[in-house]
Amino acid sequence: MKILVFDIGGTAIKYGICKNGHLEETKEYPTEAFRGGTHILNTICRLSEQYLPFDAIGISTAGEVNTNNGTIFYANSNIPGYTGMPVRDIIKNEFHVPVAVENDVNSAALGELHSGAGVGYPDFLCLTYGTGVGGCIIINGQVYSGASFSAGSFGGIVIHPE
Repeated sequence: MKILVFDIGGTAIKYGICKNGHLEETKEYPTEAFRGGTHILNTICRLSEQYLPFDAIGISTAGEVNTNNGTIFYANSNIPGYTGMPVRDIIKNEFHVPVAVENDVNSAALGELHSGAGVGYPDFLCLTYGTGVGGCIIINGQVYSGASFSAGSFGGIVIHPE
């Protein structure tokens, strides 16, 4: 199975191909977050075209994500126009493959749970430091997202706005 993967951060979009569970190729592209959510999704679509065909797309992104429908529940002012954006539907309609969307820090925590420092620990707190500070709570081996998909998200703590 060939899965195209993206990590949309405030500074860079990191992306690559995962084949049969192994990350085979990675690249990086400037996010230009100040240009807004539509610009970011257009960039994702343009970058995706070079990898056709693929079987699915996984997106890890800044902002609070409603994982039930793949929309951005909330994004701070670093990415104008991102709040409310139906990321999953836009990408799915463009490429006609399954698309999963998750918050970037939650994705990092899941990576630690399955392959990193969290292996063997079903309950832990994950903190990240990048363009901003983020957090995720893992309870019983799952992301605890709370009632509004924001549990563990310590707010829009922007460290490097430029």
